[in-house]
Order: sequence, then structure tokens, then C-alpha cells
Amino acid sequence: MGRGNGVKIRIEVLKMNAWSYFKMHFISNLKTVLIITAVSCLISMMAFAPFIKLFSAAIEQVLPNLGTSVTVLCVMSVLAPILQFSTFKRRRNLDMWYNLPISRRDIGLVHFAVGYLMMIIPFTACYFQNIMMLVINGGAQELNMLPVLLHYPECLMLGLAMYSVFAFVFNRASSIVDGIINMALWAFVLPAVFAALSIIFKNSDLGAMVFRTTLFSSITEATLDAENTMMRQKIGYFLEMMMTHHGIGSAVTCALGAAATAGNIFMFGKNRPEKVQENSDSWFCYKTLIPVYAISLIVTIAFFKSSSANFTQVILIGLVTVIAFVGYVIYRRGFHFKRSDGIMMGVIAGVAVLLPWVLSLINNMG
Repeated sequence: MGRGNGVKIRIEVLKMNAWSYFKMHFISNLKTVLIITAVSCLISMMAFAPFIKLFSAAIEQVLPNLGTSVTVLCVMSVLAPILQFSTFKRRRNLDMWYNLPISRRDIGLVHFAVGYLMMIIPFTACYFQNIMMLVINGGAQELNMLPVLLHYPECLMLGLAMYSVFAFVFNRASSIVDGIINMALWAFVLPAVFAALSIIFKNSDLGAMVFRTTLFSSITEATLDAENTMMRQKIGYFLEMMMTHHGIGSAVTCALGAAATAGNIFMFGKNRPEKVQENSDSWFCYKTLIPVYAISLIVTIAFFKSSSANFTQVILIGLVTVIAFVGYVIYRRGFHFKRSDGIMMGVIAGVAVLLPWVLSLINNMG
């Protein structure tokens, strides 16, 4: 019996294509998806409960609770790539995956699709649970529900964009730990750059971009717009917000997501198995992120003006430089630096030493 089952399994593997692999992989993840969905709906219900009987009061006192479902979407956009692609960061698993009779690109596409479903299913359950609760307690009669229905497909697009970016940067790393660190750093790299630019040019609009360029900002602002439109009873407000920086932020996020999706599809098959659990040498990892963060922080500190900040600025700049050096040590897992590392550490050190001196000289001349 055991021998017959083994032969049957081998025959099924030989006949496997992308669709059959998708069905098998989705079914194997279904229990996890259902558990996450149940927990998410329970948390969402607990968050919604305090508002169930508040419609006897003024409608302005009620906060429509879309935030919990969007929080689920954001959390799963981070967790789903880790759950789906961690297996490719372990050498002992690679022979099994790469010996399947389907291409590596198809394997990556299947895991990408299942990860997106792993994110969308809990979010959808929470989202429409909240709508149902508004209907049950009579809130749907008092509020404009059209923007909520429009907000759902917007969330699907923005959620896919966030998930795509996180999946892409996670897959560029060579280990699970590096992948998680890479995701965290990419989530806030644009705010770090805009903070430096805003303080250099003393531009409040650039300063506002610090908060609007995190990977989660577009979906957060879109949710607030939908909630405000529900309260104001005017769909025109929702459309008006979509034509301002909120809509622009959403468009930029979707464009990044589209590029990341293409990158996931076309670059996954080019991952080299021998690089797994080695240094993450991709240009989308530490090689780029360490100097960008270090220089952005040094510039922000150096241009910050305060009556007694000179000594503090020097200490902070020195601390950032040391942290950048430690980052390279962690990146190379020791002091095995390459020429490019030495060049970039020299650039960081040069900026750290020369920029405060140049600014001090300019101030004295002024």
C-alpha cells in the first residue's frame, strides 16, 4: 500500500503544472488563512463593539470603524511575504522546490498569488463585517455608504501595491533575517530622504512628505477620506480628496506596486540557490540602504539649527557614522569589506566630517 501511494504521488508530481501546484499550495495554506481570518474578525468585532449603541447620540460622535480592517490589510501585507517566501531562504528546501516539473518563475508566481489571497481574505471578511454591523445597528441609514463601497476596491489596489513592494524587497535578500530588516528599512527610506530635503530647503511641503511617503500612508489617508465622507454625507468630498495629494499618493503607491509586481514575476526565477543564506549583495539591500540612511540622517542633523546644538550635533553625527560602520560589519558578517564598501564608508565619513565644518564656516562668514 505504501509503495503504491509513493508511485501515485510521483506520477502526480510529474503531471504537475502551475494551476495544479497553485491548488495544492493554496489548500496547504488554507488552515492558516482561516485562523488569521477568524482572529482578525474577532479583534475587529471587539474594536467595533463600543460603537454599536452610540447612534442614539449625535451622528458626529460616532467613528465608523474601517480602521481595524485596514490595519489587518497593512499587517498582512508585511506577514504574507514572509510566510510565503521564507521557505526559499533555507538551503535544505531548495532541492525540493526547484526539482518540481514547473519553472521557477511559475513557482514564485504561485507563492505570490497565494500570499495576496492570504492578505485579502482576512481583510475582506473584516471589512464587510464592519459594514454588516453598521447595517444591524442602523448606522448605514444615517451615513453615506457609497464611499465605503468605493473604498474597498481602492484598498485592494493599495494592498496589492504594499504587498508587492514588501515581497520584492524580501526576495532580494538572501536570508529570512536580512529580508525582514530589508522590509523595515524600505518602509521608511523615503521619509528619511524627504526629512533631509525639507530641512535643507526649509520647505514645509517637503516636511509634510515625511509623513506621506511611508508605505502605509496612502491607504491610511484614503481610509480617513472615506470615513469623513461617510460623516459629511457628500460623495463630492471623497472625489475632491482623490484629486489632491491623497490621490497622487495613491497613484504613486500603485505605480511602485506595479513595478514591484513585475520585478517579482521576472526576477524570482533568476534567484541563485547558491546565494541563499549568504550575504545579501543585491542593490535593493544594504548596499544601497546603509549609505542612503546614513547620509540622510547626517544631513538632517547638520542642517538642524539650535542655539546650543553644535556639540550635540557633532555627537549625533559621530553616532550615525559609527552605526553605519556597524551596519557594514553586520552586512558582511565580519570585517570582510569589499572595495565598494570602503568607498561608501569613505563617502559617509567625508560627509560626516566636512559638512558640519563647511556649514560652520558659512555661518561665521555670514
